[in-house]
Formats: sequence, C-alpha cells, structure tokens
Amino acid sequence: MAKAGKSAKSVKKESRQAVVPVRTLAEDAAAERMAALFKALSDPTRLHIIGQLHRQAALARAQSNAVTEPIDKATDVRRAKDAGDITTDTLTDAEMTVGDICLYITGDQEFTSTVFHHLKELKFAGLITIRRDGKHKRCRLNPERLAEMAAYFGPVLTEIDGK
Repeated sequence: MAKAGKSAKSVKKESRQAVVPVRTLAEDAAAERMAALFKALSDPTRLHIIGQLHRQAALARAQSNAVTEPIDKATDVRRAKDAGDITTDTLTDAEMTVGDICLYITGDQEFTSTVFHHLKELKFAGLITIRRDGKHKRCRLNPERLAEMAAYFGPVLTEIDGK
C-alpha cells in the first residue's frame, strides 16, 4: 500500500533506487590530497616544469641503464639506489637546478619570483623536492606522490578502458 501523500508509482520508484554508500574519512582525506595535487597542476607553467623534470629523470635513467642492469619501470629511484642500480651521480643527473628551470621557463638563468612561486606550489603539493647543494638548489620529481596519484586513478582508468 502507498504511503500517505505518495502514489504507488513513486513508492515503487524510490524502492528501485540504488543505495549509495556513505563516504569514509579515508576517502575524504584522499580526495583532499588529490585536490591539492590538481590545484598545483592547474597552471600550465607548473605542468611544463613537471614535464621537464620528468624528461631529465628519464634521461638519467636511460644513461644509468646503459651502464648497469635495466631497472623495472615500477621500481622507484630510492629502491634502485638501495639496490645499487643508480649511483649518487645518476640521482644528481635526475635533478635540475633552479637556474636551469628558470632558463627553461623564461629563457634566462636569472631567478624570478614567478618561477620561485611555481616551485613553491609544486613543493607544497609534494610533487617535487628541493635540496640545497652548495650554492645551488636542485629540484626533482617526488615519485611517491606521483605514484599516489596513479594509484588513486588506476581503478577509474581501468574501468574506463574496460568499457
């Protein structure tokens, strides 16, 4: 029998609707982390910086692979270094100085506040690390953060590819 004020059709329709599970705190935290990543990546200049750092890391890996055993693509730099596949020199080759990044972005090695701002945003999001090496600051990608992003979207992309 229909509830008071509702027709039998609307009650039937309501009972057929799928129950959506309630979000968990872990899902909310993961969504917040992804939002911070995408906010950092929402600027074209930052995407160019990430792309250039990726090319630099790929070049360093290729040079390392030519000398040592091949590294499995899933192996990150830290594990490869622990295994002896990558030397400290290779890690330095995977990095770019802030001056090199300025040269790539602006065409001049002079530091600009704009480039520093972009690097700060990428560092804050955890996408890059910056370390001091004497009078230079060296930047490189943070593979753990990129892997986190890939893991977050892996199931979504698998589902899309499967359809």
